[in-house]
Amino acid sequence: MERSMLNIIYNLQKTNKWVRDQNKVMNYMEIIKNTKQTWAGHISLRTGNRWSAALTVWTPMGGKRKRGGQRKRWRD
Repeated sequence: MERSMLNIIYNLQKTNKWVRDQNKVMNYMEIIKNTKQTWAGHISLRTGNRWSAALTVWTPMGGKRKRGGQRKRWRD
């Protein structure tokens, strides 16, 4: 898609890095990594009994679940 934005034919043998530099489009994996790190830092600074902190340290009741497809329960 980025190559089509620049009208680059495949035969020109331009690298993906060169194409990204020309488009100035950020790598989506870097964006995801940065937002996850920001969210983790935000959560770690919170204090008190909040739902976001409780979800990060949650463990299921009774330990592990059985193998195979799980049945849907109202408790879940």
